[in-house]
Amino acid sequence: MSFNEFIQELARKLDFLPTKKREQTLLKYHRLFLDAKQLGIEETSFVAGLGSIDALVEKIRNEQSAPEQTSSTASELKKLLVYLLAGVIAVAVGFFIFGLFSFGLSYFVFGITKLIQNASASQAAYALYIGQMLIGAGIWVILIGYLTKMKGHFNCLVNKLNHAILSNKGGLSNE
Repeated sequence: MSFNEFIQELARKLDFLPTKKREQTLLKYHRLFLDAKQLGIEETSFVAGLGSIDALVEKIRNEQSAPEQTSSTASELKKLLVYLLAGVIAVAVGFFIFGLFSFGLSYFVFGITKLIQNASASQAAYALYIGQMLIGAGIWVILIGYLTKMKGHFNCLVNKLNHAILSNKGGLSNE
């Protein structure tokens, strides 16, 4: 069998590969052929030394499935990192919101306490204490409204991180 016949048959049997991968594989064998030719190896001897086309195709098929397992593992690792990063962000946001809730509650309670303690205070003092209570209650109302909307924000954050980190869908490159 000539090398051209070999390459044509190999190309036909490698139709399961993506076009780019098939072209890279055929180019690899073409380069091997040119190297063998420079070393003085006859064309038929070179083709015979490669073995049967079916055995080569099976070997290439097995090599093709092995990187998919590696990229799958890399993809799972990237997903784990995304969820870890999202968890860290969620904890930081949680501490911030808890701080605001605590501030709002303490401001509200402080206003009530001052109002009770200073029953004989002036109208300006009453207005100040009631204002503190309203500010504390307002913080609570705003945070409760924010938290009801936040349920979807966490999923959106995870999706955006997934998209940013996993934009290389093939996983780690072996090249």
